[in-house]
Amino acid sequence: MRQKYADGFENVVMHHGVIDPQDQPEIIVDAAVDVIEEHPDTKFWLIGDGASIPHMKEKARKEGLAKHFFFSGWVPFEEIPTFISACDVGLVTLPDISSARIRVTLKGFEYWACEKPIVVSDLPALREIVEPWRTGLFYQAGNYKDLAEKTCILLGNRQLSGKMAEAGRKLVEKKYSWDKLASQFVSICEKAFEFGRVPTVI
Repeated sequence: MRQKYADGFENVVMHHGVIDPQDQPEIIVDAAVDVIEEHPDTKFWLIGDGASIPHMKEKARKEGLAKHFFFSGWVPFEEIPTFISACDVGLVTLPDISSARIRVTLKGFEYWACEKPIVVSDLPALREIVEPWRTGLFYQAGNYKDLAEKTCILLGNRQLSGKMAEAGRKLVEKKYSWDKLASQFVSICEKAFEFGRVPTVI
């Protein structure tokens, strides 16, 4: 995968999913300017599609970074782990807005499951699952300089990246596997049904 989509590049930073304006994904292009200045051999993979893609492509072109970006378009879900396994850092970028503050996306768990370190927005819901400097690095939502800095830390320190990636994988195995989540969901539904039951009056 790297040979096909990042030939000649030492580092691959990835974002995947629906790439639409409400999540303000353009911050990745802004951050890429600083990341590439420090790590020139870095390729950014945007795996997925959405309304923001044309603008991001144009922005990358204007910044002279077109060769540092790969836009895949839609890919089958079963191919996502192959891309993740070939990257070095996974990004979970969300803006500081009401809907995002209470949202946890699947992509963080998917990066962890493939044993990859992550950089995530510092938002309340994500703080509940990510332990800073152990399973991920937080950046201030909306601050592309901070996003670039945290990405560079992981690219520049492979030992730290490896430890965080391993800790993330172990966390997924322990708490967030589909089997465990399914059991918890069933238990929650059963309790809700039990407490919400209204006695029948005969």
